Amino acid sequence: KYERSGRDVRGVVVNSYSYKQHTAGGARALDVAVDALEAFTDFFGPYPYTELDVVETPNYLGGMEYSGLAVVEDGLYPGVSTVEWLTAHEVAHQWWMVVVGNDQVNDPWLDEALTQYSTMLYYEAVYGKARANAILITVFVQTHRALKSAGRDMPADLPADAYPSHLYFDTVYDKGALYFHELRERLGDEVFFDTLQPYYERHRFQIATPQSFLDTVEDVTGDRHLDLYEAWIGGTDEAS
Repeated sequence: KYERSGRDVRGVVVNSYSYKQHTAGGARALDVAVDALEAFTDFFGPYPYTELDVVETPNYLGGMEYSGLAVVEDGLYPGVSTVEWLTAHEVAHQWWMVVVGNDQVNDPWLDEALTQYSTMLYYEAVYGKARANAILITVFVQTHRALKSAGRDMPADLPADAYPSHLYFDTVYDKGALYFHELRERLGDEVFFDTLQPYYERHRFQIATPQSFLDTVEDVTGDRHLDLYEAWIGGTDEAS
């Protein structure tokens, strides 16, 4: 039922497998995966494998990441444009969860919030800062404001099963992403990426923890910037 399209980029064979009736969606997934791999390599460090596969599957999660493999929900492929965010997000997971591991049950924010912010960085790299800023406001900031106005703001550092199902994504993914944005705003782009790159290199094929992330921040910047961490990850008293 599948057809394959592929491309070689930076020594990596990127494949898109899609249903034969979804040729356009499969082609779009390939373009996004290639652009995301190049962007994240520049932002964070090299992808460590020689192949990356993006596969259309009948899952109901939107997408899921595995080592060298991203699966994307088949229901997104007919719309073509809807496949972009999920593909970029799952490719970002190759850096945050696959290469840099973490406890996804007890510290889900550590990969999901950074992956969500990395997805915005993909749009910044491909479309420019104006598009990224629009995502920042409409996806992250407005979601968090809605949580606050509804009295549903929660810390982002709780175990996955501590959240009501309808609050998990908004809190861990979107509110958590604002921590990385605020850290970037304080440090500036050069120092921010100079922090993520050694974090990635130090923890390659290891298990990162919140403390080891903060250790890297301190080693690079001389400060753990705990006020930002407590405002956006550990608490509900936001800095903004």
